Amino acid sequence: MVAPQVIPSVPVGEDVSATRIADLLLLAATGRRATAIIIEPGGSGHAITLELGPRPPATAALPGAVGDAVVARLALIAGLDLGAPEEQVGRIRVRVDAASAQFLVLVRATPDGLEAELRRVADSIDGAPEAAKEHEDHAADGDAPRSASRVGVYRLHGELGRGGMGIVYRAEHVALAKPVAIKVLHPEMAKDSAVAARFVREARAASRAHHPGIVTVNDFGTLPDGRSFLVMELIEWPTLETALGKGALAPVRAIAVARQIAAALDAAHATGVVHRDLKPANVFLSPDDRVKIGDFGAAKVVGSSSALPSDTQMGTFMGTPYYMSPEQAGGLSTDRRTDLYALGCTLFEMLTGRVPYDGDSSLQVLASHIADPVPSVQSPHGPLPDTVPRIIARAMAKRAEDRYQAAGEMIADLAAAAKALDRGGWRRWLPT
Repeated sequence: MVAPQVIPSVPVGEDVSATRIADLLLLAATGRRATAIIIEPGGSGHAITLELGPRPPATAALPGAVGDAVVARLALIAGLDLGAPEEQVGRIRVRVDAASAQFLVLVRATPDGLEAELRRVADSIDGAPEAAKEHEDHAADGDAPRSASRVGVYRLHGELGRGGMGIVYRAEHVALAKPVAIKVLHPEMAKDSAVAARFVREARAASRAHHPGIVTVNDFGTLPDGRSFLVMELIEWPTLETALGKGALAPVRAIAVARQIAAALDAAHATGVVHRDLKPANVFLSPDDRVKIGDFGAAKVVGSSSALPSDTQMGTFMGTPYYMSPEQAGGLSTDRRTDLYALGCTLFEMLTGRVPYDGDSSLQVLASHIADPVPSVQSPHGPLPDTVPRIIARAMAKRAEDRYQAAGEMIADLAAAAKALDRGGWRRWLPT
């Protein structure tokens, strides 16, 4: 492994102006085409990291008071309110001679001090070929550029779907003729800092969790009207939710799909990413049953304080009630065991054709996750080996301490279940 570089142009020490350090950081990130600047407080001060894409990162350290002042300076440039209780999101544009860059800025207060994360965003002046008309007139509903319009270096080719936060389009990289999918934030949400933060969080989480079973996020940027967009690999497979619309899956198929989901979660958890909204609608399933997990908009990066306070304030929950763990339903802290609970719910639905808990309201469903026992698992395809309901019971244990503590543990039990289901005749019921 190549060791990180030291940032040579950033001076450190109590006698150096925080204003000068912040400005030099921006200049260094622009000139060296850094993808991100991360300033993290710790027990002995602040650590600075310049992420440089495929190159080794560059690092530096600052005393605590200086680090807080640097973050405050960056927040001031971005027009943020450091007195606000929630995570703040803003933008900084830097131009150095012919080079320019735009950074999306997230600033948050932690028990150890102020923390900042600046992510470089793509736009038409940042190395992208200029179009004759970069952003054409919007459609009548105000949501989308017309099909012929451009988003930076990408050309849109029609809508793939839409949700509460934005619209997903089929598109292509004009120079490379590479098909991609682009998620564009709804216009009315463009100025909502919490929504913008979720968008950044999705880009960050998905880009960290590299795995064949996770949809890749390739780029991030903003439109001229201020809306954020994500560029992802184009996946045109139906979702697991669509497959379940036809009824329960055969047990062998359900276990095989669950093993792939668990493997993708294992890779995400290894990088500190917790999905927090795993459900059949966010799992893409190919014709030969290959799996890809998408939509990391609710994700949490463990250890980075990336969960927004607004996730649990004012009655707002991150996740979907049918698949939410008891701690998530109660607005408490979440970790990788939260994802394993959701996978248990998803496996239950794949085997039975129904969700574990239902009700007349979301609150009733959440109450069932918190208090009701795990329902019995009965497949319309016939009896199941005892190992299968044991897996679901452990994954859906009310107390996180009683669940699988890591995806690898669940993968091992799923492999044993697959082996039992592969047995013929009476041998299927032998202990594993």
